[in-house]
Amino acid sequence: MSLQPILALLALIAMFVGAFLAHRGERARTALLLVIAAPLAAALVYALTDLKGRPDREAGTPAPTASANTGSRAEPETSTDAVGAASGKVAALRSQAEEARRGKKFAQASALFREITQAAPFDPDGWADLGDAQAAAVGGDLTAGQAAIDRALELDPQHAKALWLKASLELQAKRFAAAADLWRRLLKELPADSSDAQIVKSNLDEAERLAGKTGSQR
Repeated sequence: MSLQPILALLALIAMFVGAFLAHRGERARTALLLVIAAPLAAALVYALTDLKGRPDREAGTPAPTASANTGSRAEPETSTDAVGAASGKVAALRSQAEEARRGKKFAQASALFREITQAAPFDPDGWADLGDAQAAAVGGDLTAGQAAIDRALELDPQHAKALWLKASLELQAKRFAAAADLWRRLLKELPADSSDAQIVKSNLDEAERLAGKTGSQR
C-alpha cells in the first residue's frame, strides 16, 4: 500500500493541531509542530498532485487504440458481393462469346471463353465451351480443344457437352471402343425421348459397329 495517503492524513492532522495551539498562545510548541508539519504538508501536496495525475485505468492495462473505433473504418467487401461481381463478369463475357460464335468469329469466341475460365476456373461449362470454340477455330479439329474438354470432365465427369465433345474426339481419333463407352455414359444423362438422345443412340450404334469391325480385322 502507498504511504502517500497516510502522510497526507498526518500532515492535515499536524496542521490542525498547530493552528489550535497557536490560537492558545503556545508559540514554542507551535514552532515545533510547524517544523514537523512543513515536510508533511509538502508530502500532502505531492500526494494530491500524484492522485490527480494518476490515470483511472490499472497500471499495465493498455490504452485503447484508434483501431478500436470500428465506426471509422470502411466495411470490407463481403464474400456475397465478390461472388455477385464474379457472376456478373462471367455473364457479360458469356454473352459476348455466344455472339461471336453465332457470327462464326471462333477465334474471338475462344479468347472470350478463355477469360471465362480464368474468372470461374471451377465452372465446367466454361471449359467445355472453350474446347468447342478452340476446335471450331481450327476447322473442327477437336484435338485443339482436348485439354479444355478434359478439364471440364475432371470438374464434372457427367457433363453432357464435355462428354459429347470427348466422344466425338475419340471417334475422330478412330478409338471407336472408347467413343462407344463415352456415348453410353452420355446417353444416361439425357431424357430418353429427347432428340439429343436419338442422335447419341445413332452415334453409339456407329461407334460399336466400327469398334466391332476394327476388332474383327485384328
